[in-house]
Amino acid sequence: MKSVLRFLLSFTAIFTSIAFCESEGGDFVSISSVIKFYPMLPQLIDPFPPQVKTLSLKSSHPFWNGHSIGRVVSKANATKKMRKIKRDNEAGLVDGTILMYHRYKDTDLQLPAVLTINWYKQIAMVENTRQEFREYFIKKLSKKSPGRSGAGAGISLINTKIGETDVELNISGNISVEGALVFEEKDLITTNLRESKSWDLEIEQTQRFTIDGNIGDRFFVKIKQDSEADFTWENDLTIEYKGQKNDILQKAEAGNINLSLEGMDAVNLGGANSSLFGIKAVHQLGPVEVQSVIAREQVKKSEKTMEGGAESGTPTSINDYNFIKDRYFFIDNNFKNSYYPLNQTNNHIYNSDYVIGEFELYQKVTTAENPALIQANAFLFPQDTTSYSVGGTWVKLEENMDYEIDRILGYIRLNSVQNAIAIAYTTTSFDPDNQTFGADHTTNGTNFKSVYDQCDEDIEECGDLITLKLLKDINSSTPNSKTWPLMFKNVYSLGGSNIEPSGIEVEIVRDLGGGDERTHSDNGLSYLSIFGLDSEDANHQKVDGGDGKIDLYGSLLNLTYGELILPTYLPFAYDTSGQWGINHSDLQGVLEVELNDADGDFSDDSDTGPAMYYDINQDNINAQHEFVIKVKTSSISSSMSLGFMIVEGSET
Repeated sequence: MKSVLRFLLSFTAIFTSIAFCESEGGDFVSISSVIKFYPMLPQLIDPFPPQVKTLSLKSSHPFWNGHSIGRVVSKANATKKMRKIKRDNEAGLVDGTILMYHRYKDTDLQLPAVLTINWYKQIAMVENTRQEFREYFIKKLSKKSPGRSGAGAGISLINTKIGETDVELNISGNISVEGALVFEEKDLITTNLRESKSWDLEIEQTQRFTIDGNIGDRFFVKIKQDSEADFTWENDLTIEYKGQKNDILQKAEAGNINLSLEGMDAVNLGGANSSLFGIKAVHQLGPVEVQSVIAREQVKKSEKTMEGGAESGTPTSINDYNFIKDRYFFIDNNFKNSYYPLNQTNNHIYNSDYVIGEFELYQKVTTAENPALIQANAFLFPQDTTSYSVGGTWVKLEENMDYEIDRILGYIRLNSVQNAIAIAYTTTSFDPDNQTFGADHTTNGTNFKSVYDQCDEDIEECGDLITLKLLKDINSSTPNSKTWPLMFKNVYSLGGSNIEPSGIEVEIVRDLGGGDERTHSDNGLSYLSIFGLDSEDANHQKVDGGDGKIDLYGSLLNLTYGELILPTYLPFAYDTSGQWGINHSDLQGVLEVELNDADGDFSDDSDTGPAMYYDINQDNINAQHEFVIKVKTSSISSSMSLGFMIVEGSET
């Protein structure tokens, strides 16, 4: 037997050597499979780089291959925030070739590699085959975890007989341990500008197991434990006795029990939202079943904070690109151009000789004919019939029900919108002292519904009589929409309504990734102040850098609807002119993409700016994301909900 084993071992070694030799081109000594991990020219792009895992954060060595700890700990990637570093390829100048590069902006970090497509295809097939074989081999050797929700293999703790009685106790389930190495960098701005860097090891352990046991065929034990259970009674402990068919005592339970009686739902106060813990017995006397219970009801414990009748809301985080769309619209460019900047008292400046006079707002519909509908054409510029337009059937909207309008500042707020929006309006003057509008009105190329109602001709001829001003296009607004310049891009939802002024807390933080968030710039100014939301104290006195709290002005907050309004057209665009974006020196280089749109119309070929305002590609928008708005609010309410699983009438 030993001779046979020795022969098989020798044969296997010889066969493997011959196969390896053939795969290496006939050379018994080959380094082709090893040299890829030790490149001769590390500064030259490798089209098939090895997937290396390392604990090195970064290296100053000239031969460093760029690999960092990011493949092991994703939050500690050394180049994660260097968004302008690109590894990509492009067509070569010579036909049939491709160029692979590794660049930062326009600077090559490594020597570009020029490859022929045919060579690349051959090598790629070999590399892909090797990688697939490697993954298949590893998968076969390793045991795959069944996942967080699955149960592990059962273990029998006790399986024996005591006298003539079988006794069994089995346990099954799983325990998982997850860890992460997190690198954090914190600024201590309140006292000085020192930096404190530290490593933090986060470990999370969860367990989910079940213990089943029995003593003979009468007594049973069941224990269920889940560390991630939503409710305490999901972790069951039950001891059960089962009687024989003709016994009076049919069943007895102790531990987590339930009581289910037909037509007696009121016995269990919590219904399906609670559980009982105690003792339960079921007796059978002929056709009569008697259930006896001694137990206490289990419910979920919950608490919320109320101060002065205001209920505290859940803290909300809003990314800089998640501004509200299709809610606010300027009526025309004259109103838009004078809306910002605010004056010294955080109020809007307006032209009293140019305000809205008469007006009618319409929404495009596709329903059947109705006496309230009109046929009209809505133009982007009503006095230019060659401008972009939307024609069709329109229905008049009701003020204070479908929308609100600010006649002095010249904008509308829509409560809901499903289609194109257009307006017919005139302009007039406004007397701020008497708070009255002028009697003289100036038309701007739009017509009112009364003109359509007076038309006695066919509907096709009457349809050409009405011209409206287009405010919103048919589909949801994007940077490609013709009406995109008229839509507000600086309004953010606070996640509630009827917010208590004294209960609102707002801060703007710079998100550097990996949990590193900065509330202040490198010069020590808060971003809340930099973005124009904090320039005064509680007494409305000017304070350099603000007092750390948002200034309570209607131009910055709409507390009724729960909306935050940043006082710039494009608040997260760095604009050297300061006309459309923000030009604070502390944001130069932080907001990487500068605004280049002199007239703010988003339509010229040379107009460029941050992706959130000028691009529809979400990947580009995410890549340029820098800031997060964090909000905590309190709302006034006559009642307070403690959430799901709370029994009505319980103590609070």
